[in-house]
Amino acid sequence: MDLDAPRKQRHTVKRIFDRLIDEHAMVDVSYQVVQLRGTMVTCFPFALRLSFSDKAVHRAVA
Repeated sequence: MDLDAPRKQRHTVKRIFDRLIDEHAMVDVSYQVVQLRGTMVTCFPFALRLSFSDKAVHRAVA
């Protein structure tokens, strides 16, 4: 994470939530799911791009 970064440059839960919606169009995720009650969770990214249709699927799996 960016815990060593200066305070104003750290990613807050609100900032991460806003980026998920703006940059990745994840409208099906809620703020509470992103918050995870202050516990640190290791997530693994999954990315799939279909070659014929050029569609992409991205998921984060805890």
